Amino acid sequence: MERICENEFWNLNLTWYTKDPKFTNCFERTILIWIPCVFLWVFSFVDIYFFRSSKNKDIPWKFCNATKLGITVFLIALAFFELILPLLSKTIIVTVDILTPILKLLTFSLSAFLLIFNKKNGFGSSGLLFMFWFLLVICGIPQLRSEIQRNNYQASVSFHSHVVYFIYYAGAIVMLILNCFADEVPKITKYPGLKKLWPEDRYSFPSRITFVWFNSLIWRGFKHPLNKSDLWELNHEERANEILPCFEKNWKRCSESYHEASYKGVSEEVTLLNCPNKKKKKQASIIPAVIRTFWPMLMCGSIFKFIFDCFLFVNPYILKLLLSFVKKEEERWKGYFYACLLLFASTIQTLIFAQGLNKMFIVGMRIRTALISSIYRKSLRISNAAKKDISTGEIVNLISIDAERFVEFISSVNMLWSAPFQIIIALIFLWKLLGLAVLLGLMVMLVLIPVNLFIGNKMKNLQTLQMKHKDERIKFMNEILVGIKVLKMYAWESSFEKNVQAIRDKEIAILKRIAMLKAATSFIWSCAPFFVSLSSFGTFVLLDKKNVLDVETVFVSLSLFNVLHYPLNMFPTLITQMTQTVVSIKRINKFMNTPELCQKDIKHGLSDSLNSESPISIQDGNFDWFEEPILRDINLRFEKGKLTAVVGAVGSGKSSLLSAILGEMNKTGGKVNILGKVAYVPQQAWILNASLRENILLGKPFDKQLYETVLKICDLFSDIRTFEAKDEIEIGEKGNTLSGGQKQRCRRQPCG
Repeated sequence: MERICENEFWNLNLTWYTKDPKFTNCFERTILIWIPCVFLWVFSFVDIYFFRSSKNKDIPWKFCNATKLGITVFLIALAFFELILPLLSKTIIVTVDILTPILKLLTFSLSAFLLIFNKKNGFGSSGLLFMFWFLLVICGIPQLRSEIQRNNYQASVSFHSHVVYFIYYAGAIVMLILNCFADEVPKITKYPGLKKLWPEDRYSFPSRITFVWFNSLIWRGFKHPLNKSDLWELNHEERANEILPCFEKNWKRCSESYHEASYKGVSEEVTLLNCPNKKKKKQASIIPAVIRTFWPMLMCGSIFKFIFDCFLFVNPYILKLLLSFVKKEEERWKGYFYACLLLFASTIQTLIFAQGLNKMFIVGMRIRTALISSIYRKSLRISNAAKKDISTGEIVNLISIDAERFVEFISSVNMLWSAPFQIIIALIFLWKLLGLAVLLGLMVMLVLIPVNLFIGNKMKNLQTLQMKHKDERIKFMNEILVGIKVLKMYAWESSFEKNVQAIRDKEIAILKRIAMLKAATSFIWSCAPFFVSLSSFGTFVLLDKKNVLDVETVFVSLSLFNVLHYPLNMFPTLITQMTQTVVSIKRINKFMNTPELCQKDIKHGLSDSLNSESPISIQDGNFDWFEEPILRDINLRFEKGKLTAVVGAVGSGKSSLLSAILGEMNKTGGKVNILGKVAYVPQQAWILNASLRENILLGKPFDKQLYETVLKICDLFSDIRTFEAKDEIEIGEKGNTLSGGQKQRCRRQPCG
């Protein structure tokens, strides 16, 4: 470096051991300028990679982005002037006078390119550019102070460079201020249909990292109770139609790989040992699919957590320096420096923790969305044999409880590796302070681990048993609600209430035992930091008479023990959440691995072997619900353009035949071919407990012309005239205000 500057690069006597600290001129003109420039060049490729395929396009030119570009172009010209200034002068040219202006010229050009790139890709506020200008301003403060204190100029070039620096630094400050504001909304957005867009993306980078964008909703809630109209529309990235396809693809891949592995294992065992495989068939797990789908956000949250953990140990070290400063009575500016450093480290630590926690909560919500959607879809595809073993109550519990536990666990999943990391690093620092005395504190923690493992295993078993009772209770309640009329007619309320209460009592008894175990783990780990610090300090004093608990040792040690306090306190919660989540994963895995109806049983399209002119054809069809065939040797062909009626006695299989055509029965033989789409109107109409109009629209926007066309086709005009409220009449539960014919005419409209 000294060759580049031709003067001293670093001098501790000038920077640290002095009452008036300053950096050398070489250090100010190289390192303090190069750090922001290198930062921008390194991370610009990441920025370009992530935003090159943005669906937002073309932010209009307004005052903010036009001013940013104008000042950046001005700084490019200023860097060029700074480059040619030594060349035009008669003084000796130093390498740094050429190298630093060239780097600034290239970096400001890159900044201008990123501004235009972000404008075209609809990105209104770049965190990278904000951080670049922030670093440039912060790193420029020492040189600004040096330029202000400089009184004499040996040549005109020194005066010119002096003025150029002030103009350059003023431009950097203005750019930092401008980057605190976001640009306009893009002309082309990812989802133009949304009226109340999620506002986070439209706010500046400082607003996003401090969650200022959320303040408007808080103030709205402060002024009046929040309504649905006050809320923003859900971000498309959080919607099921965006999340589910990727998860389903990864789940299918994982499921197929497990089945292939199981098949190969069975084949090898039969070939070599000539005996059946007695091992339990291994089930595919949702965990690999979850990791493959959501690993970028999980990794991002883990990186934030790692940085936060590192900052945890910065504060005790700064505190040690601050206490050492008070003890030694060093220069006053060092005390201010340590205090500012402590404030800065705490601020960065808080921001990183909040962002990391936010990322983990978001990924937890996305995992829950993916699981709920997958469970719902799976419930529509499971085979009839599987339906015998799976109740509606069990499916409800999978959606409402088991999937929900992922949100709770994912928010703290990083503690699985973070807690040991924090404990180990804290013990290393404590070893340096207290020496062998830390070993006794470590022994206290090691003794508590097997105790909590035993309690955790006990809680896991109780949790499994509790969920079984819960499934049974939900199933029982579902049966009561379905048959409530019969139950009321025969006055069976008290007996059914006793049955439900008996199951609930078993469930509560287990919950009490789980609560007692939770209380035990919480008590043990709450006392752990106290016992660890007490044993460590006591041993430290007793080991040697020279060991004295001075202010520095006590405060720094307590600060490190405080770092230990959080992971130790989190252990009982983590153990509880982990045991509950493991039970939920097993239950979801069991459900997701149940057999499905074969989608390939029914072919859609032209078939060479069947009559291609017939819309529905069955040849030698054999179908069953469970194991025994219900329909045998079915040969059937429906004529095109004709009405076909299937007539038979009660229980002869008419409804089963329709189910076989729809693919709801297991096909054990034969061929089925359907041309085009299928519309199915069941014998029992499915009616929403809403108005007649809402039953016809089914959530779609009201189009008067289309609506009247549907009413005419379904012959509903005559029915509507008889109603006092017309099409706004409220249809009761299961359509009890309508006749059988009206129900069917109401249900015909979605097929029209």
